[in-house]
Amino acid sequence: MATTRIAGALVGLAALVVPTRSPAEPPAQQTPPVFQVDVRLVAVPVFVTDKDGRAVPGLTVQDFEVEDGGRSVPVAGFLAVDAGAPSALSAGSVSPKLMAASRRQFLLLFDLAFSSPAGLLKARKAALELLEKWPQPGDLVAAAKFGGGGVEVLVGFTPDRAQVARAVATLG
Repeated sequence: MATTRIAGALVGLAALVVPTRSPAEPPAQQTPPVFQVDVRLVAVPVFVTDKDGRAVPGLTVQDFEVEDGGRSVPVAGFLAVDAGAPSALSAGSVSPKLMAASRRQFLLLFDLAFSSPAGLLKARKAALELLEKWPQPGDLVAAAKFGGGGVEVLVGFTPDRAQVARAVATLG
């Protein structure tokens, strides 16, 4: 009698384990796998000059190659800006952020922590000569110094070369 009860219980368990769907039902839909993709667009400002420091005009996207990790990658966008003619970008045709990004920016950083007094005088002289000859209209120049207390900005980015020259002349 005990064997009959055990056999009856096993049959009952087997009935619970048997799937309840009919053979005509299709299997349940599985969700498709999801793959993550990371795409980054990197702006690379390029200023091309000849051996005399003059801007090279007329460059196009075909004049550039970009590599990432040794592999060639396509250029997604290209904007040629003539540094000698900052008015070429009119406010109505280009966003203000793009206009600001297209301006060349120079930071004159003086290392007071590791420079000798003679070295600092040479650096100041070279910077003042650069300010007289190099920046073109529309270029932005800033001056900063590095010392025991860290970096201190003397003059933020400005098109006013005279202001930067005063800060450089009084440095140290």
